[in-house]
Amino acid sequence: MTPKEIAKLIQLYEKGSPNSSKIMVVGYNILPRPNSGAVSQRGIIIGNVRPDTQIQLNDYESQLRDAVLSVGYGPPQLFDAVLIDVSGSMGGMYTDEVLGNLERILGMLKLDSIWLFSDRLMKNNSASINDLCNKIPRILDRGTNIKGAFEELKQKTPVLRTLLLITDSEFSVQPDFTGVEVTRRTPSELDQC
Repeated sequence: MTPKEIAKLIQLYEKGSPNSSKIMVVGYNILPRPNSGAVSQRGIIIGNVRPDTQIQLNDYESQLRDAVLSVGYGPPQLFDAVLIDVSGSMGGMYTDEVLGNLERILGMLKLDSIWLFSDRLMKNNSASINDLCNKIPRILDRGTNIKGAFEELKQKTPVLRTLLLITDSEFSVQPDFTGVEVTRRTPSELDQC
């Protein structure tokens, strides 16, 4: 099929399925460009994604998962937010195996529900879960202030009932977790989530 034929097929599907909220098309390199006007606002095109020698299969899965989650599809959120400790004491804890487990867990969550903290709360500005997991070992720095980070997170998260807290330390000043179900794991315990 040509890009023009695929665009026509998508338009016909959109016209015949007026009650669908999103129409997602995943393909290789023959799809019409997302901004070509060939697809309406409801159409989502994921193109030029190939699990071949140029892009490893893990990257393909990560790109596809991120694209699917970005348009609102996916499993229900297990946690309203995740706080990941990136203080200096975490050095050496984020091994390849741990990062693989972290990517698996975070892959079921929305990117904007994932936060980092050390001596302060940090917004996750990564474009994908894969990017975030690659970035974590390179940003480990500073002390740990869970109380301040948690207080700020409560202000920035309108609904905070469940929290996954990934850290290695006991805190000298405990935050008030009242009303929030906290699942606390060290990086090596992430395989238990």
